[in-house]
Amino acid sequence: MSPLATMRAIGLSAMLAASACADAATVLDLIISRDHDTYEIRFDAVVNAPAPQVYRVLSDFALLTKLSPAIVSVRVEHPADGGLERVHSVLKGCFLIFCKEAVEVDEVTESNPSTIAARIVPGQSDFKSGSYVWRIQGDGERTLLRYHATRTPAFWVPPLIGPWIIERTMRKHVQASAERLESLATGTAPK
Repeated sequence: MSPLATMRAIGLSAMLAASACADAATVLDLIISRDHDTYEIRFDAVVNAPAPQVYRVLSDFALLTKLSPAIVSVRVEHPADGGLERVHSVLKGCFLIFCKEAVEVDEVTESNPSTIAARIVPGQSDFKSGSYVWRIQGDGERTLLRYHATRTPAFWVPPLIGPWIIERTMRKHVQASAERLESLATGTAPK
């Protein structure tokens, strides 16, 4: 095993061990940043379910409404020409009495059972650009998830309070989504 592979294995084992006492999915690290109009989201989470079951849930896009409280509807297109699968999602976020719905259309690539990647289709989305990558690393009955995404909204975000609202909403939804993912992957009721 190469030194890099050894370090990755040690890091995975350490992260899984650090969350071993948790009963539910655990978000280990969450970073949300903004550069002008583009938001970047990164997080690592441990889910108490085997990697193949976690992959099954994440790659079944019809389950997205059960996975995330922000996703209100999903439609999946399977192109007849063998092109990339397209996932049409409607997202909804609210702050106080103000709510905003946004359409996101992603072209999805599943290169192997440990990686799911997508790129936003700008002309069909309420986003100028964006992408996401799920990396799934299993260790028996536990799975380390690594998520990285960028989003550049095509809609107006109020400059003073908007970024704070978006970050607050994302933070709230990440833990809830990790717990829902764990429940869907294990077939148990949400905690």
